[in-house]
Amino acid sequence: MAAFFQMLNTQAVLLAYLLCGVLCRRLHIITPHNQQNFTDLVLSVLMPCMVFNSFQSVTWDTLRNSLSVLGLSLGVSLAAMAAGRLIFRRAGAGRAGVLRYAVLVNNAGFAGLPLARETFGAEGALYASVFLIPARIFMWSAGVTMISGQRPSAKKLWSQLAKNPNIVAVFLGLARGLSGLTFPPFIESALSHLDACVSPLSMVIIGAIVAGVPWKGLFEKDVWLYAAVRLLAMPLAALAAGRLLGFAPVALGSVVILTAMPAGTTVPLLAARYGKDAVFASKLLLVSTVLSLLTVPALMVLL
Repeated sequence: MAAFFQMLNTQAVLLAYLLCGVLCRRLHIITPHNQQNFTDLVLSVLMPCMVFNSFQSVTWDTLRNSLSVLGLSLGVSLAAMAAGRLIFRRAGAGRAGVLRYAVLVNNAGFAGLPLARETFGAEGALYASVFLIPARIFMWSAGVTMISGQRPSAKKLWSQLAKNPNIVAVFLGLARGLSGLTFPPFIESALSHLDACVSPLSMVIIGAIVAGVPWKGLFEKDVWLYAAVRLLAMPLAALAAGRLLGFAPVALGSVVILTAMPAGTTVPLLAARYGKDAVFASKLLLVSTVLSLLTVPALMVLL
């Protein structure tokens, strides 16, 4: 039960950040017009600092565990593709692609990585960063195809991945950790403080996004079926697989946290961009985000 109350406390802190974001939206501090700027700040500047910092004390043992995490992440993505296609095969034309994309692409990067960092420290962030590599590849390949009906070219896919600051930060951080390179104290301090900004600011932005979601019609069958698949079935399957493979506790906990994250913030954005049911996509985001505040602590009891 100690793990449950520890995670519950962490989630309560994140909930406070999220409510702050709701208030910022109500007060028009964060608006639909500047929201993307805040998101870019987190994804392109602050989060790469967190990823880079997480490899500061990397060892060959953690590197070996990271390879197992990489393999399980690949398995989770493949399972998500199959589950989305099977479970939501009868969904309407405007919703099927949204549901399949939302099963495949959750909020592991924007919310899961900071949560793993808060729960397990730098080692948790390290495993989370590695876990996200296959997830990002599937997001920009199969994910885009699911929601848009368009298959990106291999050149465009690899170009997007090569330019992704978080993936670049993984390799730079790995090189730094294994080489033992150190920076002047003021740079280390700056990186540490930028790292610390990720959790509060990312949840504030999620709160602002959720505040703009219409509450009407939230109790739709497909919304709650999606929440059950994304928040319970998939993390439980990842937990079972990790135990069978003999994962170390921190690696297993990080994988479960990232797999248990709600719908990604890109779900309603891409649904709107490609002419799908954006209101329905927003409902997936809202319901799964709120429920995850309870389901993630509950899953920690099983670790």
